[in-house]
Amino acid sequence: MTDTLTIRAARPDDARLLWEWRNAPDVRSVSLDSDPIPFEQHREWYERSLVSADRDILIAEIESSPAAMVRFDHDIDASTVSIVLASAIRGRGIARQILTSAIRTLRSRPPTLRAFIKPENAPSLALFQGMGFEIVKHGDPLVLEMTTQE
Repeated sequence: MTDTLTIRAARPDDARLLWEWRNAPDVRSVSLDSDPIPFEQHREWYERSLVSADRDILIAEIESSPAAMVRFDHDIDASTVSIVLASAIRGRGIARQILTSAIRTLRSRPPTLRAFIKPENAPSLALFQGMGFEIVKHGDPLVLEMTTQE
């Protein structure tokens, strides 16, 4: 990839854009909860999320334009990671670089990263497995984990 990729913390003014990304029909279809998200519900969740010590929301920008959101929900032994790409960048082969860069910017590195992925979400499954995540529980969703300590 020759485009400039930067990772930054989410800001209050990202709320509507992230809501639009999260509500895209192709995103909802592979989300654990496939129901559309009302904006007011998203806004309240987002405002709480921005100040939570247990959640990091990062925005990947390509050439200074928002391209993806990577979220980490932290608990004692693991951080659950999720990623949403803007429709314009899907299929360009840069999700791995975005996710790798986001992981590197975490304030503290948890011992384990975890992802919950619907079995039919082949692109996400390939992304996470390609980065070294392993399936630790089969079902719907699949649970994948990667140890971050060396």
